[in-house]
Amino acid sequence: MSNLKILVCVCFLLIHSFSFGAGRFWVSSSPSNWNNKANWSATCGGKPGASVPAAIDEVVFDDGGNGNCLLDIEVRVMDLELSPSYSGTLIQISNAISIAGNATFYGGGFVGGSDDITIMGKFQLSGTNFISTSGVLELKAEAWFGEGQFDNNRGTVRLNKQESFLLTGNNPKFYILDVAGNEKEYMWTPVENAQKESRSYMSDIPQNPSRTFTH
Repeated sequence: MSNLKILVCVCFLLIHSFSFGAGRFWVSSSPSNWNNKANWSATCGGKPGASVPAAIDEVVFDDGGNGNCLLDIEVRVMDLELSPSYSGTLIQISNAISIAGNATFYGGGFVGGSDDITIMGKFQLSGTNFISTSGVLELKAEAWFGEGQFDNNRGTVRLNKQESFLLTGNNPKFYILDVAGNEKEYMWTPVENAQKESRSYMSDIPQNPSRTFTH
């Protein structure tokens, strides 16, 4: 293992050691299925054979295993991270994804399928080539659409947060943008130098939407 790879792994271990749930690291170097404990380790680049990620686990994809991951079962986890060092692709197919915490997409690729994706914590797209689900991508906290590519896949992005909702980033092209409820405030804050027309369906000041916005 190279010194750089060791350093990356150590950093992720330090970050995740302060969390309640266990860490699960994808370690397959070739395309394989999510529901196979031979593809998972409890440590970055470590020994395979850990249990398949459960609802309390934080899941990390990094250069400890750059094979594509096929979601052959419904996925429920605490946090999900595609690190900058990951070069594979996470492929949803037709199984729902539920993330109780944060979802951070820094590297690699994500290919959405036909079932729903629900993210309770913060959503951050900052480097991943992200193809959304053709179902509903439901975001229940702040969302950052920054670096990386967002493909709407002709699906719905639903903003569903009890308080006002803040979207930040640059130029996501939504197909259907649904704001749950008709008394929610929302604001789109583009990054510096973003063109006004890139602020898809958002305005300069908070609004009280009462309908679904369709591209």
